Amino acid sequence: MVEETLINLIQARMDKCTTEQFWVTGAITGMAVALISESLNGPLESYPLIVIGVQIFLAIWGVYFVIYRHWSFYNLEKKQAVLAKKVGAESYIERNGSLWRGHSLSGVGFYVLWIVIATFGVIACYCD
Repeated sequence: MVEETLINLIQARMDKCTTEQFWVTGAITGMAVALISESLNGPLESYPLIVIGVQIFLAIWGVYFVIYRHWSFYNLEKKQAVLAKKVGAESYIERNGSLWRGHSLSGVGFYVLWIVIATFGVIACYCD
């Protein structure tokens, strides 16, 4: 019974990892869109280095966060598999393969690429 409860708790944490990846990417995208729209005639156009610096900082932090949450997800999945084996439900947990290859990188790759594109959009708008 305790193992089953822990499996559910770990699953909730795994779901949180993927949700946080989504939200950090959305927040950085929102910031980039706001900075791009401000570049048209806003008060920030006089401070391009500060704006670009802030966006690059956010991008680096965001990419780190997305990769860290990816690693955390797979770490939790390993723990969940061990517990599932203890309760005799090993068929419930199926491994998706390597942490850094193939299908497991599809979400990470998408989020990182999205953050990088948003950052280059900001840089392009403020480097006239």
